[in-house]
Amino acid sequence: MIANSENFPKESVKSVISALENSFGVRFLYDPEKHMVTARLMRNVFKGRVTRRFNGTVLSMTPVNEKITGIRMAYSAESDKKEQRDNVRYGIKDYDTEFDYIEFPQDRTITNLTYNDIIRQVNSTNRNIYVDRQTGNVYRIKIDGDATDRLSLRPVLFQVGQYKGVEIGDCSEKNSGSVREYISDFRPLTQSIINALDYTNDRDGTVSPVYAPLLDVEMEHEFLPQYIESGTDVDSDELKGSCAFPNHAQLAMREELKLEESYDPTQTDDGNSPLQEIEWGLTVCVMRGGGSDSEIIEYDRGYDGFDNSKWRDTIGKYEMYSDSFDVKGAEFDYSADDPGIGNGERFSLSIRSYVQPEWADGPLCRDDVRDSSGNVVLRVRSRGLCDAFMRGLFRFLLHRKKYNITSLVTITQLLDIRNHWDDWYIIDGKVGFINKLSYEINRANGVGEVAIEFFSF
Repeated sequence: MIANSENFPKESVKSVISALENSFGVRFLYDPEKHMVTARLMRNVFKGRVTRRFNGTVLSMTPVNEKITGIRMAYSAESDKKEQRDNVRYGIKDYDTEFDYIEFPQDRTITNLTYNDIIRQVNSTNRNIYVDRQTGNVYRIKIDGDATDRLSLRPVLFQVGQYKGVEIGDCSEKNSGSVREYISDFRPLTQSIINALDYTNDRDGTVSPVYAPLLDVEMEHEFLPQYIESGTDVDSDELKGSCAFPNHAQLAMREELKLEESYDPTQTDDGNSPLQEIEWGLTVCVMRGGGSDSEIIEYDRGYDGFDNSKWRDTIGKYEMYSDSFDVKGAEFDYSADDPGIGNGERFSLSIRSYVQPEWADGPLCRDDVRDSSGNVVLRVRSRGLCDAFMRGLFRFLLHRKKYNITSLVTITQLLDIRNHWDDWYIIDGKVGFINKLSYEINRANGVGEVAIEFFSF
């Protein structure tokens, strides 16, 4: 994994690190003595934990009043709750349907269909909201707002609320000061399937899905400087008769013009000007692998004069997507062989992969697939970032108790704690983990009293 100014030219290091922590629970720990940075996945701290007995001498253990009533996880592109409600209340038409969609009226929310059924419901008068019972994806039908007659309405199906944030616990206004926020600057790469009607499914037919990425990138033309020099001859009466100067001078005038580039996009490889620049920012997507229709091709044959050639992979038609399912519920092909048999965890870049309106008894999405031992073998409901990566941390934040501990420990015990940050400790009968250590070492007395910040259930 490489992240530098070339990958993220507009972003600060702090922004990238914050986005990784707030989306995936990746926390970076710096050891100043070893000059080493270690990346930790926070969810690993909360499952399969090792419990150790604390071997230091506890002098005092003081509970600290800490109030966290709720947790809010969202992308920074999402508007706040009040603005989202006003969008619906006042009929605002231009809000971001990917991040802000919240309208699920009970009389117009259809929950018993899958995508194959939903795609057949497209017509210009359909105002229903469809929740795919297989994937939890939410769809609506939109029309051309500039249409002048029925024929030009051009109704199409599109997905809404793909990257909707979640609130866990009590996030009401009265407790606004006690809400812990996890806001990410990542922007998932949005893909739209452009052959939805022809696409039957990799398992059942021969037509592969073709996705078109939607990039929110402003591409501006460069302005080319052009220099024009024009010469002129000057005769001067003042110069005549002078011994030092001739009576004829030639002057040059230089003009600088800044002109917008002119190019024929059909003559370029990608339809864009070679002088246009793209700065992607924190756009992120899930890589499916090469795709089952990718292949290796040879180019620049014999480039070195010794019959060696260069080779490259050609990417398949559906190599990137923001979810681990396609619209029809087929798993992504990570191995690039057959659909859904590749190894590796599959997850969605949605924060949560289901919705649950106030009138619903439970999440509007089928549950995860589990084996006979109860282990998840296919993430469906829990494939979103919140449930796949952050659920354990959030549950802990809402129920933890904080203590300030004063203790006497040896240098060996200090090193043992530092080498086992992921492990849980038993201190005075309470189980939790050590979040922070503060201490001083001097030549005369060695380690003094150690201040420990300890979190426990």
